[in-house]
Amino acid sequence: MYQDYVNTNLQSLNAFTIENLIWLNQNQLDALIMHRHLTYRLGSKTQATLIEMFKDADANDPNLKKLYWDNLFNAMLGDLKDTVNDADYEIYKDGWTSRILDELELFFDGDEIRNH
Repeated sequence: MYQDYVNTNLQSLNAFTIENLIWLNQNQLDALIMHRHLTYRLGSKTQATLIEMFKDADANDPNLKKLYWDNLFNAMLGDLKDTVNDADYEIYKDGWTSRILDELELFFDGDEIRNH
């Protein structure tokens, strides 16, 4: 079941990255697959931020975190808010926020050490 889910999401994510000339490292790819699992899609805010982020930078640019952490966090959280109803968001927002922060740790730092 897990492998089916990864394969389905990987196809969609690969199509997006190839279409937009975005080349991710493995940790970034893993983080975005985790995020798709949380939100069931890669939302328009997240997509726009990724396109902007990788317009002039590559996956290993040491400035990505400094320049885009807040933007990517806000985009991911905004897309999540767009997919859930307000009542569920109020109940689960702390857990979802923590999950997005962990995804960004993997995306930018390549680890799951909580230093956010």
